[in-house]
Amino acid sequence: MDCLLDPEFLASLGADIDVPEILAQFGNSPPKPSQTVEVPPVSPEKETVTTPCWMRPPLILQDTEMGKTIHGRTQKWTLGKIIAQSDKATVREATGNDGRQVAVKILRRRSRTTDHGEADPTEGEATVARHLSGHRNVLDFYDSASSSEHTYIFMERAQEDLFQVIELTDGGLSEDKAREWFTQLVAAVGHCHRVGYVHRDLKPENALISNGTLKLSDFGSAHHITNAPAEGDVAEGTIQYAAPERFCDLVSSAPTSRANRASSCSAAIDMWSLGVILYTLLTKQFPFAEPSTRCRRFCRFIGGGDDSILDGLSEELKQLIRGLLQPSPDDRMSMEELSRHPWMCCDAVASPAANPTLQAAGACAEACHVEALDSYTESIMSRTDTMVSCN
Repeated sequence: MDCLLDPEFLASLGADIDVPEILAQFGNSPPKPSQTVEVPPVSPEKETVTTPCWMRPPLILQDTEMGKTIHGRTQKWTLGKIIAQSDKATVREATGNDGRQVAVKILRRRSRTTDHGEADPTEGEATVARHLSGHRNVLDFYDSASSSEHTYIFMERAQEDLFQVIELTDGGLSEDKAREWFTQLVAAVGHCHRVGYVHRDLKPENALISNGTLKLSDFGSAHHITNAPAEGDVAEGTIQYAAPERFCDLVSSAPTSRANRASSCSAAIDMWSLGVILYTLLTKQFPFAEPSTRCRRFCRFIGGGDDSILDGLSEELKQLIRGLLQPSPDDRMSMEELSRHPWMCCDAVASPAANPTLQAAGACAEACHVEALDSYTESIMSRTDTMVSCN
């Protein structure tokens, strides 16, 4: 082995033989020093790695309103976590000084002021809610407050709404179950009309359920039945539930005449919405995409030649829905006629004398004649001036 590692022998094998390297591998001589390659330092800019946006943790904004104290007209309230939120309002939990747990609807005040010096519309909603509170099927009003930016309406807290009840069904409620909810809604709307208000935004989402009882809410679009909306008022509502005479106001920005604005506060527009809600309760779908001539289904139905949307319903129920979904407000079923309809008083539900909801609906219907509303509304308007302001 030593002779094989002889330097002279290795050199004789060829000029390309690296003799020192071979000897170093077998430990006969020190290895050749390795060449050190200097790596230039990386600048701080090159060391920074940009994390893709989809890998970044979600940005959690601090809730600056939670824990805030609001001074209401009756007591102080502490704001809690958000329950629901939309582009128009935020609903939070709230706790009063007396320990009462409620919900508070927070509305952003509008900077617009009318030429007639009218109050901010959000304060009007608080006033209407206060006037209507106290009925079994209307959400209880507790307090209100306002700041330079917001109006706060403290009210009863509900657990769910009628829309959620419909969504849990496969294809709508049975007639008996639909009647149970619908009679309560009719009682609430009848109360509104008796006091002198038209709701103008009836839909399942605004029919809340508290401890198993339906409670009508959200009076932001409500107006006195005999009063036309003020100049410059923005039409609000949901197209699928809007009556034909109100549909144009919701989809068009064109100014309307005083007569058209007055008709938009007729009690008949609530009756149409009740018809759509009843149909939705039973079928889990809308009768029409919109109440206009652009909708073929609507045209076929009002023409009287196609009632196929009512297939599968009882004859009394078909008659009721046809009466509510009349395109002309003058031909539409009134609150009194609705409350006395055979389907509403069916034996499947307790008789009006034994059922407080039906009894209330019937009592409301007795007072819903437009002729009797003039003097009654004047008394309501005069009483408004003596009530505590929402400021």
